[in-house]
Amino acid sequence: MIKKIHLRLIKALIGPFIASFAITMFLFLMHFLWLYIDEIIGKGLSSWVFIKLLMLTTASLVPMALPLAVLLSALMAYGDLAEHFEIVAIKSSGISLLKTLLPNFIFITFIAIGAFFFVNYVIPRANLESKSLLWDVRNKKPAFNIEEGVFYDDIEGYSIKVGKKLADDESIEDIIIYEQKYTSEQINVIKAKSGRMYLSANKKLLYFTLNNGIRYEEMTDQANYSTNNQSNTTSFEKQEMVFDLSALDLKKTEKELFKGDYRMQGLNDLNANIDSTEKDIEERNNFQKDYMKSYYRVFDTAVTFVTIPDSMTIIKDTGFLSRIPVSVHAQVIMAVQNSLRMQRDICENTINANKENEANRILYLSERHKKVTLSVLILILFLIAAPLGTIIRKGGLGMPLVISVVMFIIYYVVNLIGEKMAKEGVWNLTFGMWFAIVVFAPIAIFIYYKAAIDSALFDADVYKKFFRKLKLKIGK
Repeated sequence: MIKKIHLRLIKALIGPFIASFAITMFLFLMHFLWLYIDEIIGKGLSSWVFIKLLMLTTASLVPMALPLAVLLSALMAYGDLAEHFEIVAIKSSGISLLKTLLPNFIFITFIAIGAFFFVNYVIPRANLESKSLLWDVRNKKPAFNIEEGVFYDDIEGYSIKVGKKLADDESIEDIIIYEQKYTSEQINVIKAKSGRMYLSANKKLLYFTLNNGIRYEEMTDQANYSTNNQSNTTSFEKQEMVFDLSALDLKKTEKELFKGDYRMQGLNDLNANIDSTEKDIEERNNFQKDYMKSYYRVFDTAVTFVTIPDSMTIIKDTGFLSRIPVSVHAQVIMAVQNSLRMQRDICENTINANKENEANRILYLSERHKKVTLSVLILILFLIAAPLGTIIRKGGLGMPLVISVVMFIIYYVVNLIGEKMAKEGVWNLTFGMWFAIVVFAPIAIFIYYKAAIDSALFDADVYKKFFRKLKLKIGK
């Protein structure tokens, strides 16, 4: 009997979970395309490159989509069960709410564990691949496309305008080509009445056959060009020109350039980088201490520190200076200044390097926390959504979708606040990264308690009766 109920409960969740996850992934993917569509369309990308970019982006969106999918599916599943009085029937048979949640909690636990391994091993690789590919796509020049009456200048050193393109898309008229060579000062102009334009079989070369034209060339290489602006004009009946289009191809950037980003690393790499930054901070501090030891004791006699006009602090001891010739006083003071300048530079370099290392260490630590908090958060959100579904008693997409979106926004804002406070050093790093868990865990306990005692937490009639009674008491 219990096994059949458990199977029924699991089946009630699996369908909505798959559907919810697919819907949320689709929505987040559409948001990605909305952000980058202008930088992707018109680049002449192959279908494989476009599909690969979408697949890699989809993988990197899983940590965002999974919590929302768990929220929505749990609300839908338990809301539908409660709406059709199946939860009431299960409770009347002596099965508690805890046992009702247990089979699906185990199912969600496996998802949470899978999410941890996915975030730790798959996401860093997907982020590395997607970021490097997106970088290449965004920096790729638009695909070759010369339009009528518009200058095309994506071929380095040339600007081409075609007055008219005939129906065969190869025959052209009224061609103007600006050719820049050698230096930015030399610009040659080619004009032709007609011609033919076509691509090579591999689309790496563009061929122009120009008819009945002239070529105007400035003679900037002549010694007296600056005084008489010499130029050369030649006419031609036919001229061939070849343009290299390889610069328009998609360039592949070395992925190693992106590998240092904390979002591209798993736990092992993060731990190694954390140890490395901490060791570097310690070594720099020790070096500075050892270097400064020679400045702790300067003279046996009393010394005073004064500020000179160039803002450098030097040691001035009248007794000491009186024991050396006046002729070398300036050299001694200059030597002290130089020594203190070097000391100041070393201290500033150490401080700046330690600040950078500390900032990187915080990023590595925060990313390490995020790989764990996602799995814990999934469990917490299920423990909120499932009991809440039994209270609101509404299945389908309507009410569960509204509540899920509202709760997800609240979670996102709370998590963002905690992460920002932690990274800026306002809060303890661990507390900030777990802040969303700290906030939502008591909410989960409260909602579970209300669901366990069959509280009418969201029954509007209960609140209407309460306010009517309150109004009557105030009226008396």
